[in-house]
This record gives sequence, structure tokens and C-alpha cells, in this order.
Amino acid sequence: ACTECEEGTYSPTVGATEKGSCIACAAGTYQQFKRKASANDCAQCPAGTYGAEPGATQLSSCTDCPAGTYSDLDGRSSVEGCWPCPAGTHSSILGANSVARCTPCKKGTWNEGVYWARTDCREKCPAGWYGIKAGGASVEEACRKCPAGTWSDVEPTPLTHHKRA
Repeated sequence: ACTECEEGTYSPTVGATEKGSCIACAAGTYQQFKRKASANDCAQCPAGTYGAEPGATQLSSCTDCPAGTYSDLDGRSSVEGCWPCPAGTHSSILGANSVARCTPCKKGTWNEGVYWARTDCREKCPAGWYGIKAGGASVEEACRKCPAGTWSDVEPTPLTHHKRA
């Protein structure tokens, strides 16, 4: 009797004589059925996930991209396939499958390129500055210095709350 290749594997070989002819599906894919004959039978982990282990047998083997990252491509084989949200944006969503899931920082807050996974916009306009736009990637992009005759000791402060000296 012929023995079936297990889930997570396939064998294109006709007349195979050993279990070693069953090839593990590549990392970034999974395959949940026995007796498959082609690498094309291995399904790709969907966008927003990655599969680090070869020979995976279930969709649940695909791991969500971490918060602050996204992946818009199928078949990613490592967390490096999850790209950080662009500077000036953030996301708390696990498994984000599009850069559109990264939300612009609120007016008066910002983040720059130093965070690998941008899960928040923790930088705020400093005292003496006010917020000018959402989605800032630096203090200069998100904030402006209070004009002459005004001041601010609150972080962040919209211009309308500046106090006249």
C-alpha cells in the first residue's frame, strides 16, 4: 500500500520509495490535507500575517503582524515582512493588511522614524509650541512655535488656546 504524505507536505515524485520524498510546505504557507503533489497545494498566509515555520498545517499557524505594522502581501515568511507604519502614523491593530490601517497622529502629536512598530504618537508639541496638523513625522512638521505676543505652557496646545502675554 502507498502511504500518504502528511498535512503540511507534498511530493511531486511518482514512484517515491521513502517518506523523505514528502517536502515540507515553505515558510509563509500552510497545507491542511494529506496526499498533495505540488507546492501549489500549499496556501499562502494571508496579508497581515506571516508564517515562520515550514510544514505548517493550519491557517492558525500564520501569525498576525504586530501592532504598529502591516503587510499587504500574501505569503510572508517572517515578521520582517510586516512593515512599520510610516512616520506620522500609528496603529494598535494586530494583523493589519494595508497601510490604510495606519492612522495619522492627532494634531499636536507626532512620531518619527525611530520606532520600529509605531503603536502610538507619544511625542507632543513642547511648551511654547502649538499643533498645526495631523500626521506629523517631526516636531517641525506637527508643531509651530507660538507667535510673538503669545505663550503656551500646556502640551499639546492648539493655537486657539494660546494665552496673550
